[in-house]
Amino acid sequence: MSHRVYSASENRIVAKDITDAREKIVKVIWNNGARLIDQRGEATREIIGLEVIVMSGKLNAGQTIMLQAADFATGLLNDYIAMMKGDAFDYAYGERLRRAAQLTHVVQLLREDPSTRRAYLPIFQPIDNFSDVEKPCWASLQFVIRNGRLDLIDYFRSNECCIAIPSDLYGAYKLLEYVAAEVGVMPGWIYHYIACAHLRESDYDTIKPLLG
Repeated sequence: MSHRVYSASENRIVAKDITDAREKIVKVIWNNGARLIDQRGEATREIIGLEVIVMSGKLNAGQTIMLQAADFATGLLNDYIAMMKGDAFDYAYGERLRRAAQLTHVVQLLREDPSTRRAYLPIFQPIDNFSDVEKPCWASLQFVIRNGRLDLIDYFRSNECCIAIPSDLYGAYKLLEYVAAEVGVMPGWIYHYIACAHLRESDYDTIKPLLG
C-alpha cells in the first residue's frame, strides 16, 4: 500500500491496524484532550476533529472486546440479524444500511462506475434530531475505489475511544471487505473521522495499560 503516504499529527493518526489505532488514539486523547463533563454528567477527555487512517482490520484484544467486535460485525453483514437488531433496538446500523436497499444499490453503483463519488450511505436520519431515545453515533459512510482498492470513509458524530472503538473499526473493516468482495476489488483503508473523540475518566483502569 505504498501508493499513499501520510504524516501523523495530534489530530491525524495513521495506524497499521485496529490494535495500533486504539493505542494511539487513547494516548493522544488522554494526553492532549480537554476535560469535559458531558451531557450524562460523566467526566471525559475530548478532542474535536480527529482523523484516523487504518490500514488493516487486524484486532488483538481481550475476550470481551473480541466478542463485542464480532457481534457488531455480524449485525452489519448478516441481513437477518441486521433486521432483528433493528426491531429490538432504537436503531441498528445494519438495519439502517439496508433501508431502501441502500447497501445493494451502492454495490451496484461501484460495479458500474468504479470512479463514482456517489457510493454514500446516510445512517443518521432527520427524525433522530427529534427523538428522545439514544441517537446513532455513526452518522454516515462512503465507499471510494482508487488505485484498484476500495476505501471506506466514515463519519462519527461521537466516538468513545477505549471500549467502543475496537468494535466500531472492526465492524467497519469487515463491511469494507464484504463490499470489496461483492464489487471484485481489493479492500484498502478506512478513513475514520470523529467529530467528538472522547474517553471516560471512569474507564481509567482499562485505559492505563494502553498508555504504555
